[in-house]
Amino acid sequence: MKPSEILNQNRTKVRQIFSTYPKLKNLRVFGSVARGEDTENSDIDFLVEVLPGSSLFDIGGLCSDLQEVFGENFDLMEESSLPLKFKEKVLREAISV
Repeated sequence: MKPSEILNQNRTKVRQIFSTYPKLKNLRVFGSVARGEDTENSDIDFLVEVLPGSSLFDIGGLCSDLQEVFGENFDLMEESSLPLKFKEKVLREAISV
């Protein structure tokens, strides 16, 4: 099954999971899933904004919860840590979960 299909089937669950992390905001997908080019072999790329006062427990907890839905087949990037050479493209194609 393609990651976009897994996301579509679990979108409400992913939103519920994300809502339990108030120091993280604006969960989006980018990459092949956002472009509609994903295959069964693709992973899903998530992008998140990290608010002041957040900790590694917030990011780690979200990763753990997303792993229950997507297995090992995802990446989670903090918007502030995107390399400058990719940042504009990623932000342009990112779509809200």
